[in-house]
Amino acid sequence: MKARRKLWGLLAAVYLVELALFAGAGRWLLGELPTPELRVPVLAFLLGGGLALAAALALVWTVLDSVLVRPLQALARNAEIMARTDSVHQPNLPVQHLLGELPHALQQLGSALHRARTEVTQALGQGAAKAESQKLRLEAVISDLDMGVVVCDGSGRIVLYFPADLRILGSSSNVGLGRSV
Repeated sequence: MKARRKLWGLLAAVYLVELALFAGAGRWLLGELPTPELRVPVLAFLLGGGLALAAALALVWTVLDSVLVRPLQALARNAEIMARTDSVHQPNLPVQHLLGELPHALQQLGSALHRARTEVTQALGQGAAKAESQKLRLEAVISDLDMGVVVCDGSGRIVLYFPADLRILGSSSNVGLGRSV
């Protein structure tokens, strides 16, 4: 709505300038007329010309509003839908607009965004599946080890131990995550 208000506000400003010009021209012309009988036709001519110009400006502004401003607002709403929810959303615009290839370019951008999101989702899924596979394989290898390995942090607390450690150390109460070595 902001763009439409600006457009119609500009028309109001143009109307004010037109009114000032026609009033100034009328005042000057009325002072320059040689006979008072010419005042009524001159005033009628100025008033008719001013009204015709005002009507023509209103028509131009209305056409600009319907073929440029409203389609731009619709395109902005469609772009927001594409960016936030549905990247393959089809822009629905009025048949008559002056946006040229902008809607088609927005549609191509939405398709590229959809492809990129799909690729990222697939890559994340493949990475997670690979990490899970490696974790399962590592767990299988660790559970089959006969030697014990205890991993500690800088404070001497256990952060990792193997099942063989329990057999070697003999007591499960002495070995545990976070316990001191």
